[in-house]
Amino acid sequence: MTAALRDKRKLGTIVRKVLHLIFTIPLLLPFIAPSLIHLDPVAYYSLLTLIVGFVYVAYTKKHRLYIQFRDRIDLIRAQLNKITLAGHYSPATRTISIPLEHIQSALMKVEAKLREIIELAEREYERRYGYIGVLMGSLGVLCSYLLFRRYALYGILGLAVYDTVSAVAGILIGKRRIPLTEHTVEGCLAAVLVFFTVLIAVGVSPIHALALALTAMVAELFGIEDNLAIPLATSAVAYLLGSS
Repeated sequence: MTAALRDKRKLGTIVRKVLHLIFTIPLLLPFIAPSLIHLDPVAYYSLLTLIVGFVYVAYTKKHRLYIQFRDRIDLIRAQLNKITLAGHYSPATRTISIPLEHIQSALMKVEAKLREIIELAEREYERRYGYIGVLMGSLGVLCSYLLFRRYALYGILGLAVYDTVSAVAGILIGKRRIPLTEHTVEGCLAAVLVFFTVLIAVGVSPIHALALALTAMVAELFGIEDNLAIPLATSAVAYLLGSS
């Protein structure tokens, strides 16, 4: 992997995890600012999941239309190329071809920049199938609250803190990859340490905090979708431990 590709991958991970953190803020509202939502938490999380699900379905259906639209743009660009080339040899169209060259160049730059920004934030399977991780995160938190009520807070914190630190630390300082996973030893250890510290800060006992941090690690490493597995597993263990 070239240095440029590594830098692009690092930037993409950081951008994606910043968006991930922003997404977890609405999930925390029933616990940190219930007066802002004016809804029962079950109703709130259900509504949030419905909205995210609607966006996901709309994206996957419209993605084909986007591809068709992009193909049309490519066809128009090809026609502009023909006119531009003809303008170099025909005095009648030379005055038209010059501004068309500038328009085409500007369109290509804008399209390339937008594509670069989107590709930084998207993972490969998200480009193919849509933002399934966001939907799974909403669904995981909804199920966590339905099953474990107030203990869902620890699942949301795991989603916000452990998941973010693991990915960012892994891409920045990760050296040793864990077999059969895409994660690194360094990323997991950093995430466990930071999540453990956050749990201690919110009043969880050290033993329970360590158990929850290790649960989040196992859920991320071996769960089919970490945005679903982390909140569910962490909330379940917090419930079983009776974490305060």
